[in-house]
Amino acid sequence: EDLDARLVLVAWRGVVLLFSGPLITRCASYRSDLLLRLVFTYILSVSGPPPGLNEENPDVRTSPGTKTNLETKRFVSPMVAAMTEGEWMALVSLRSKLKEMVIEGLALLVLAADSSDIEESNNVEAFVLELEERLAATAGAADQTNKTRLREVLQGFSRLARRVVAAAASAQDSAANDDIPSN
Repeated sequence: EDLDARLVLVAWRGVVLLFSGPLITRCASYRSDLLLRLVFTYILSVSGPPPGLNEENPDVRTSPGTKTNLETKRFVSPMVAAMTEGEWMALVSLRSKLKEMVIEGLALLVLAADSSDIEESNNVEAFVLELEERLAATAGAADQTNKTRLREVLQGFSRLARRVVAAAASAQDSAANDDIPSN
């Protein structure tokens, strides 16, 4: 977690490299922590722009009267809200790579679950549902609009996680079928 998207990307690459080898079984021990950090990275990668900056053209500041993120229904991460124009532009240029790292991180957790006999798909879904429930319990009425938008972002993460888990299961089934001798 950092205002500099490049550091976030490098950190995730390091985590994936570290846990992809012999330490894969240890990855399951850090599942909750890694899932939470993946959620934060996903939120960062899909956030709307900081107040006063234009999403489509980060070089152009919004003028008075231009619709804000609240009016355009985009969730703005608190981390993004604190970004400078340069940090935002760096994030915009790295969004697709950050999303790829989230997918790699989720796939790593699936592999770790396979090596430690944990049903990861249920854990990912339960984790995101718990986040949504806590959000609903803690945010006040004034936060309702942004809370709803955050819930939508979390649901997007949950859908992405389910696709990664399903793809891993499909690949495992395919690999298992390859091992069956044909008559």
